[in-house]
Amino acid sequence: MSHDATTRAIEYWCCGARRGGTRPLTEAERTWIRRLRSGHLRHVLAGLAIVPLALLVPLVILNGLRLPPGDVTTIVVGIWGFATFLLGLPVAILLVSDHWKAARELGADLRDGLAWTFEPPPAARPDDDDPMPAWAETFSLLPHARRRVDLAARTSDLAREEILEADPHTGTEFYAPLSLRVAEPAADVRFAQRPLSPVEREELDRVRRQLFLPRPGTAFAFLVLIALLGIGRFLAEGEGHGRVPGWSDLLTTVVAVGLCVRALMRYTRSILLAGRMSRDLATGLVVRVEESGSPLTEMLPFSRLFWRIAGAPAGWRDRRRAAATLRASL
Repeated sequence: MSHDATTRAIEYWCCGARRGGTRPLTEAERTWIRRLRSGHLRHVLAGLAIVPLALLVPLVILNGLRLPPGDVTTIVVGIWGFATFLLGLPVAILLVSDHWKAARELGADLRDGLAWTFEPPPAARPDDDDPMPAWAETFSLLPHARRRVDLAARTSDLAREEILEADPHTGTEFYAPLSLRVAEPAADVRFAQRPLSPVEREELDRVRRQLFLPRPGTAFAFLVLIALLGIGRFLAEGEGHGRVPGWSDLLTTVVAVGLCVRALMRYTRSILLAGRMSRDLATGLVVRVEESGSPLTEMLPFSRLFWRIAGAPAGWRDRRRAAATLRASL
């Protein structure tokens, strides 16, 4: 992803705040990044040493106890070595890979010497008498490491902030009295509505069409289910003259059929959701919900999906992953 939001007509959002610009890193922040990077590199060295040290442990013990070589010691050393490669090697690979990636990204941030600044949208900014809520704070972010600039943070954790890549907000701020029927209106909740902007309609229609299209995994699950049902019918009619299927074969078949049915049911739910999005497009309205003690939210009336929360796009509205995120939630 390009780090320059001005080259494309998109906006970058993080934790309910919108990217406002770029600023140079201070010297104190550079020192902080170097300290974090050193911590990650120490984890890399520790990960590289896991397997060699684990293999040396039984040899040191045998040498320290001066045990004579024999069948028992050979078996123990063999089991320990097998367990080391079975358990220690994957852990070492994950540890080295994750921390090396973090160290490399922090190094890239050091070379660029820049930080992204994020500010809450006007709809999320509180009144003068209200404190700034946690979801509407101003902060800086390292563009490569995706880590908040916080000089007090001293741990080399692997936490990364999620960046939401969304279409620019061009919708009108004009709200009209609600014309859609509310099923169960609450006393402390107020409703309003506004029309979808052309850019928002295009975004919603793009996600709707992606939900209609089956993924390769869905098509594969359909073919596997047809094959399994065919094999089951073949065996049920007594046309198979091989060995009688046992409980393990039956259990494997049932699990495979269940996985295929689950994939097809998820695709069915995505089609139903796409149909409700079609009704949202036909209506062309977004419902605004105002509730005391909660941030202002916007919802699509028929799909019941959050559209905006405190002025920021809902978490599923990423240009690249919107349809996949919705499918995963079904």
